[in-house]
Amino acid sequence: MATYTHPLDPGFTITQFFATFPGGFNPAGGHTGEDDGVGVGTPVRAPGDGWIEFEGWAKPGNPWLLVPDMAGVVCVVNCGEEEPTFIKGHLVRTVVNQGQWVKRGEIIAYSGDTRSQSGAKFAPHLHWECMPPRWNINNGTYGRVDPYRYVKGHFSATPDATQLEPTKPNHRKNGPQVSFQRSRPELGGPETIVREIPPNNLEVFTGWTEGQEITQAGITDNRWYVDDIGYSWFGNFLVRSTDGLTDLTPRVELPTNARLAGPLGANIRREAAAAADIVDAVGGGLAQVVLAYVHGEPVTGTDGVANDVWFVLDKGFAWSGGFESQSVVGLADLTIVPPMPAPPVESPVVPAFAFLNGIDVASYQEAAALNTLAVDFYIIKATEGGGGWADKALASNLAEARLTGRPVGFYHYARPLADTGNTARAEAESFLAAVKPHLVAGDRVFLDWEAENQHRTDWALEWLDIVAEATKSTPAIYLNAAAINGPRDNPHDWSSVEAKYPLWYAGGKHYDEQTGFTPLAVELTQVGWAAGVIMWQYTAKGRLNGYDGDLDLNVWYGTAQDWLDGGAKAPLHEPAPNPPVVTPPPPATDDEADLLGRFTEFLGKKWIAEFLNRENN
Repeated sequence: MATYTHPLDPGFTITQFFATFPGGFNPAGGHTGEDDGVGVGTPVRAPGDGWIEFEGWAKPGNPWLLVPDMAGVVCVVNCGEEEPTFIKGHLVRTVVNQGQWVKRGEIIAYSGDTRSQSGAKFAPHLHWECMPPRWNINNGTYGRVDPYRYVKGHFSATPDATQLEPTKPNHRKNGPQVSFQRSRPELGGPETIVREIPPNNLEVFTGWTEGQEITQAGITDNRWYVDDIGYSWFGNFLVRSTDGLTDLTPRVELPTNARLAGPLGANIRREAAAAADIVDAVGGGLAQVVLAYVHGEPVTGTDGVANDVWFVLDKGFAWSGGFESQSVVGLADLTIVPPMPAPPVESPVVPAFAFLNGIDVASYQEAAALNTLAVDFYIIKATEGGGGWADKALASNLAEARLTGRPVGFYHYARPLADTGNTARAEAESFLAAVKPHLVAGDRVFLDWEAENQHRTDWALEWLDIVAEATKSTPAIYLNAAAINGPRDNPHDWSSVEAKYPLWYAGGKHYDEQTGFTPLAVELTQVGWAAGVIMWQYTAKGRLNGYDGDLDLNVWYGTAQDWLDGGAKAPLHEPAPNPPVVTPPPPATDDEADLLGRFTEFLGKKWIAEFLNRENN
């Protein structure tokens, strides 16, 4: 018979022996194998020469009667027709493939704490079993036998990992200290430690990533080695190099209109000049939405190259040299070009593009007489959330707006998943029910996205799709920069929405109190939205003659006809019933016509005679 050795190196404690504790999880004959108390990531060896009959998560209907919700990641080594089969369970990972031939003592896996693919875990340990040739399922332990019937001693033909030297590009040797491998590339409490790496141990890594910067023993580094078990800080190893390893650092893909500030950040100035007043700053490494760019005062960077490109932000101007990328791709050039001399023949002034000035209102502006305000369009709050809630001033605000004959729109204030009933469909149907009596052809519809769960862009897309189909129009979505971008470590993905629906953008460097529709309202805002920016809300504290209160001021990029063309194609209300069909009487017959004529003639003669008789008297 062949020689078989224990799958672990010496130095562990047996926490449960074979055939102990019958009943419960165990069959009548007791525990089906041996449990050894080792941490996650302990090397597991092949007990003998054989082939890998199976490796991975246990599956239903397997021939070894492994329970999928209990066994975790397993590795089955078949040592031959007349030899035993060894099963290792609860592994963190295997390093072999099904069908591969392995030699006794070869590392085939690492111990773990896995239980099921749902995420359930056991305490870290190695569970291993032995099944003899022609095993008997009715032996009380599901065919398993005491593994020490075959296993004698430990494998020791090769040096341990502390005696090995790196031979491949992805090998790294630990320093003379114990190093901790962690669940994240950062320092944390004891709960983040997934494994202890022995001093001078040889490790095999799959890549590296950027993480928390640590300074220790005079070494400062933010790079961490990565393998299937966890993350190990560069500074603990004899070689601190990324050579031969894949960069696994998560990279956030910025929108075309965003730029990442350099390590030192960038100052935001009132004008595109180095001596202009500083009004704000962008922190180092932070993403910043860029509205456009201008050519301003040239500034010489640390590389000795002068650059005159300044990014236009919502609060001012920032020199592009303060950012990792100075590209202007996807941005509008707002540099003021000196005007051409006036032509000898006076020509009418043609604006650069058509625009309308308008307001959006809700019950907060119920006191305003909308029909008396000098605006080009009105957007009226219809609903918020679900459950049939409608803005109390919807009917009165709409009536005043309709008096003017100017374009009208309706908006819904989304409350995505604020409660179990706040689904996209429920809120869309609530909105459609509220506007059904009021919507006419040409009216625009909008989704106001500024409440909770702003990352649920799929919710927004579903709402827009439902309303677009019901109104036969193209709705727009209202967003500010924060709602568009989201947090830096988990940016919002608007790609599916912006591919179909235009943007109503909110924000700007003058988002404070101002009177009247100022010239700033016609500055074309470039936000890098695929379906285009059709409107810009540039202040929430606007004032207009005729109302002593704050108003949201907006500029619409287009004509009144553009508004109507993209609006609802047909009203949602039921059409009025057709008038009843009245059947005319049949035409008179020839006999009836002749009788009627003679009667009329008789009356005429009699009446004339009576009239003449009265005159003579």
